[in-house]
Amino acid sequence: RDEAVALLKYSGLSVLKPDGAFYLFVNIKEISNDSLTFAKELLDKKLVAVVPGVAFGSEGYFRLSFATDINTIRDGIARIAEFVKEVKSK
Repeated sequence: RDEAVALLKYSGLSVLKPDGAFYLFVNIKEISNDSLTFAKELLDKKLVAVVPGVAFGSEGYFRLSFATDINTIRDGIARIAEFVKEVKSK
């Protein structure tokens, strides 16, 4: 959890750090107010699956599970960071 939070923050995203859950809510309001479209494009372009925040009543966020090995987490967050950088440069 702590490394995932740090990597996401380093990527320029803010994160709600959970106390006991195995997922993070990542703020994308500066990038998009449409979490469904964001999640679909992230999957299509970077092969990273996240759950749109709108499904939880939290539009402008996505939910990311970190219930996997650390290398998969690092790779996934690196892909998210690439995607965010691409979206911001448009």
